[in-house]
Amino acid sequence: YASQSNKGAPIYWLGGTKVADDYADFYDNSWDSRAAKTQSGSGYPNRGIWTGSNANGTAHTTNPAGAANARAGSLVAAGESPLSHTSSAASTIQNGIYVLSPVIIVAPAPPATTPPAPGDTAPRGLRVVTMSGGVTISWAPPVEADGVTGYEIWMDRIADTDDTPQWRKLSDPYWYAFIYILNGIENGKTYEFKLRAKYGSRTGDASAPVYATPLGSQDYWTPAVR
Repeated sequence: YASQSNKGAPIYWLGGTKVADDYADFYDNSWDSRAAKTQSGSGYPNRGIWTGSNANGTAHTTNPAGAANARAGSLVAAGESPLSHTSSAASTIQNGIYVLSPVIIVAPAPPATTPPAPGDTAPRGLRVVTMSGGVTISWAPPVEADGVTGYEIWMDRIADTDDTPQWRKLSDPYWYAFIYILNGIENGKTYEFKLRAKYGSRTGDASAPVYATPLGSQDYWTPAVR
């Protein structure tokens, strides 16, 4: 876009040097370079250019573009107008044409992101406080807290005769509360708990497990091992 106050951007030959500082320079013929380039970026062999215009870029009234005899510019010498130098028979001379195209600025690629270090996505400070028939679980966000959208709490009851883990996921807590109250578990039995942070559709590393055994009216807390 060009106006009286905004003369437009500099104009360059394709893959070459600067032609003019702006549209005003382009149309007043004060070109910095006549070293024309073709679309492939090679030097332009023929020094004539079909324009059909006057030297100021306006349409030529008697020899417009498309006429049998059209106006052509010259890239031979500085004294010859690159927009309107002579009129020639279009059927006998193989001249090129000017093509002005805006340059699309391609934004640089975003910086590569470094994957979180192992363990940086695991919730920290996990602890469990027991009560009769239940526990209160609390924790702190992982080191890699950006992007956390929630948490998963997993529980495994340590059986008397079978040590095979039987993990089950509890209902999701409010992700911003960092505390979860669980009722309805059996006194005198040992339970194992661990947490994972959720990052959208994926989950982070599991916290180190914490063990707790509700003992009726006796309340105590199991400190985090992480």
